[in-house]
Amino acid sequence: MIDSAGDDDFGLYVNGGYGLSRGLDVNARLGLGFEETYFGFDLEYILRGISPYISVSGGGHMWGDPGLDATLNFTFPLNKQLHLYSGLDMDMNFVEVGDQDETLTPAWFFLGCEVAFKKKMTLMFEMDLDINDDAYSIFNFGVNFYL
Repeated sequence: MIDSAGDDDFGLYVNGGYGLSRGLDVNARLGLGFEETYFGFDLEYILRGISPYISVSGGGHMWGDPGLDATLNFTFPLNKQLHLYSGLDMDMNFVEVGDQDETLTPAWFFLGCEVAFKKKMTLMFEMDLDINDDAYSIFNFGVNFYL
């Protein structure tokens, strides 16, 4: 387990996704810049295809120790260039502490926006606010490219 996670660490994440069918995507994520490399994947399914969009996702990750992920996401398109989104995210991390196995369940409330600035390119900003003792607050920003 990463002992320093959340202590003002900087990490670079590379995400990729592919639409498997209408309303179902697979996503993969690689995280660099920490003591351990992060690798994760998930499946996202759209529950509501009209505004506000609602989706759920679930998957797994490896970040020193294995874990499972679940997310409930609400997206509010304000116009073609600006989408606001929010929701809940929770992990189940199966960690080894000494000779004991523990399950940590960090949970976050997130709030973000995606701003289109070029054709098939957006800027994204997100705050993940911890809602329990196992979590830590995170600030994300980046560029998304759509093919």
